[in-house]
Amino acid sequence: ELLTVHGHPEGKINLNTAEYEVLVAMFGADGYPSPEETASIVLGRLEDTGPYQTLEQFQGAGTPPPREVRLYDVVSSAFRIQGEGQSGQNLVRIEAYVWRATDDPDHAQMFRVLDWRVLR
Repeated sequence: ELLTVHGHPEGKINLNTAEYEVLVAMFGADGYPSPEETASIVLGRLEDTGPYQTLEQFQGAGTPPPREVRLYDVVSSAFRIQGEGQSGQNLVRIEAYVWRATDDPDHAQMFRVLDWRVLR
């Protein structure tokens, strides 16, 4: 539910899109604020002013760094997309994992589907 094999190749976690439970696990248990308070600060900022544009913005926001600073980022290339469709009485829900190609100057293959499935 919280992690996937389709994420960042180096295992980095996006501070802007991570679930609360993942953020709590990222921050060390030592010091103040607590991991729970820090996760709430990160999520609260997202609601108030929008996503972090740079790592420096996050580091300057008064939040303690995660245990492994090299394991987080503020951008993503892998995304989970969920969608629902209905035709008459038939309802279908699908989930797809896609990779955004940021190194394709022609945008010939801007998104690549990594995996998809029908959920119902």
